[in-house]
Amino acid sequence: MCRVTQYVLEYRVKQTQVQRLLPKSFHSSRGILRLKMEIMNNVPWLEGRDCVRIEFNTPVSHDDKRGWFNLVTWENCFVADSPARDIPVNTAVRAVVSFMKGEEGASFSVWNEKDDAPFLSARFDKTGDIGQPPIDPDDEGTFYYSKINGKITCYFKPVEIINDNKEICDTIFRWDNVLAASAPKKYRHVPMICTINAEEMLDSYCVKFTRTVPEDRYEKIMGE
Repeated sequence: MCRVTQYVLEYRVKQTQVQRLLPKSFHSSRGILRLKMEIMNNVPWLEGRDCVRIEFNTPVSHDDKRGWFNLVTWENCFVADSPARDIPVNTAVRAVVSFMKGEEGASFSVWNEKDDAPFLSARFDKTGDIGQPPIDPDDEGTFYYSKINGKITCYFKPVEIINDNKEICDTIFRWDNVLAASAPKKYRHVPMICTINAEEMLDSYCVKFTRTVPEDRYEKIMGE
């Protein structure tokens, strides 16, 4: 198990723009994009080291399942395969992440390894307000999808139940340099999604909890 400090921001975009960039078997549920930034301490598959993970997701439906479609995952550590790993290794890409964390909030800057400037910056300022645990009735889990050399693989990870209350934040964020040449080829659709205008900030919070990795942590629902 590891201790997680999770910062989340959600913002509204045009649903039709998101749908055009999804695989055909996935259907956009709402025009929302979500950034989930996690500071993870004592990570089992990294032999007790720490890691920062950033997921960029959008809500979808696929067959009879509803949840979040993982557009890309960035990690600042060595992207290691391990039986203890909680998400599929082929959905994560290494990045350089700089962050500052304190009692009042946190700030993040994220680079591709070969670039001189960050492509994403975000700052979370805690307001002092406490909310309910982050439970979404339409969230059954997360789809991790990849297409490499023409081969499609999709895994589904059941939703992680968090019973801890969230701390409400004020957040500012910025995408920049998203057309970087060093962006991994399999994520070339991500720059197009990053440039979709944010119409409204919907939710922003911080929550701290302990993560355990069950044996049935995800299932393969599509692929060879």
